[in-house]
Amino acid sequence: MTQAEKSVAVSVRERIVTVLQDLGIETDLENELDLAEQFESVTFINAVLDLEREFGISIPDELLNMQIFASLDHTAEIINQLLLEQT
Repeated sequence: MTQAEKSVAVSVRERIVTVLQDLGIETDLENELDLAEQFESVTFINAVLDLEREFGISIPDELLNMQIFASLDHTAEIINQLLLEQT
């Protein structure tokens, strides 16, 4: 991974943390916390919508399950992949 890619990945991760914290979801920056455990259905929908708005992406239906929030790193990986697919 190049330095530019690492920088983008860190930025994406930080933006995800901000979106989740704005929804009242506790995040573990060490990536040890299972984020999905903190979600109710309405919170899940709001998180998905807020992430789509924040990053200007559309999360495909096949990814719309709690596993998208298995961990902060997993969420960032999915967002990064969707961003790459847009370019």
